[in-house]
Formats: sequence, C-alpha cells, structure tokens
Amino acid sequence: MSNYLEYKGYLGTVEYSSEDELMFGKVQFVDSLLAYDGKSIDEIKRAFHETVDSYLGFCKEIGKSPEKSFNGGFNVRVGRELHKKVAKEAFAQGLGLNEFIVKALESAIDNKVKTVNHLHKHLITSSIAPLVENLTASMDKPSAWENIIARAH
Repeated sequence: MSNYLEYKGYLGTVEYSSEDELMFGKVQFVDSLLAYDGKSIDEIKRAFHETVDSYLGFCKEIGKSPEKSFNGGFNVRVGRELHKKVAKEAFAQGLGLNEFIVKALESAIDNKVKTVNHLHKHLITSSIAPLVENLTASMDKPSAWENIIARAH
C-alpha cells in the first residue's frame, strides 16, 4: 500500500479530508505548487496526471525547463566530525567522497534489515550440554550466570 502517485517521473501525495469528503494532494519535490483533488481513486489519479501534463505543457509554452523531481544531487549536513570520518574512510578505501556516499546509500537501501522473531533449538552432543541447558534456562538471572561459569571452571 502506498499513499503516493507516480507519473512521468513526478511523485504526488494522496490525502483525505473527511470534512469535504475529498481526496487531495500535491506534486512533491518541485518548487512550484502543483495541487489536485478528486472524489474517487480514479478522479484523483486523473487529476494528478492532468496537473503534471498541464505543468509540462505550460513550461513548454513559456520556454521554461520543467523542474525535475530528482536531479541526482542533494546537500546533506552531517557535522564536522562525521564529515571528517567519512572522508578518511573514503580515502582509506581509495574512493572519492561522492562515490563512497553513493555506495553507502545503495547499501542502506539494498540491505534493509528486517527483524524476524523466531525460536529454535540446537542439538548439542557434548559434555557441555547440561551447562548450555542451564544457561539457556537462566538467561535473565545474573546470579545463575555466576554459578554456570563457576561450574565450567
């Protein structure tokens, strides 16, 4: 499920006003205010498409380049210390700062960590099995840890 629309490289929001019983939105990531509304899903989609098309047509009419949602560059303020650490790490890896940042961002997007809660048991076939069983049974009891460690020595 998403709360946005996409058309010709532009993204737009979709919100709902219960007072007006109307969906509305605006094109994101451009300086111009490009708003649209509709009473149904089909209407809001059509209005969004018409808004983008009208904007592109208007820009062509007046000879202005339309704003692009994403131009491939952005400024990020990270503070002196982090900037220094990142620059040193990029240098150590033989990369330029931009290349290092791009790789870090790609890694963050590609390797989203999903938390999965699961329980499993391991079969231990050795003389430490009783110690491991005691350890597992008493994970939340600090005094039990001391007993287990003492018995292990």
